Amino acid sequence: LFPRSSLIRLSSLDPRRQIYFFYLAMIRRGSEQGVERKSSQTPSEYAKTLQNQLPAVHEDIHSMTEAFIEARYSPRKIDSQEANLVKAAWNRVRRALQMLLRKSKK
Repeated sequence: LFPRSSLIRLSSLDPRRQIYFFYLAMIRRGSEQGVERKSSQTPSEYAKTLQNQLPAVHEDIHSMTEAFIEARYSPRKIDSQEANLVKAAWNRVRRALQMLLRKSKK
């Protein structure tokens, strides 16, 4: 989906790819905090796994996952407002994952 060798400028991505970026960031950060996505898991199955660990951001995980599925599999145009909603949800999920890491270090 994205080139590995170069840094990604988020502003250069279209809204669909921004949603991909935030969703993949959620998976990566989740894995770093010990909530890994199994290769056999669908996005919805992984969302449930992550929601069990982060109940405070249950709705944000759900909305990010649904937006990703829509962006990934629907030909419908994705607008910047949708990407901004996913970005806001990602920021809340990211903070929750950081708190999970702090708890696990204690």
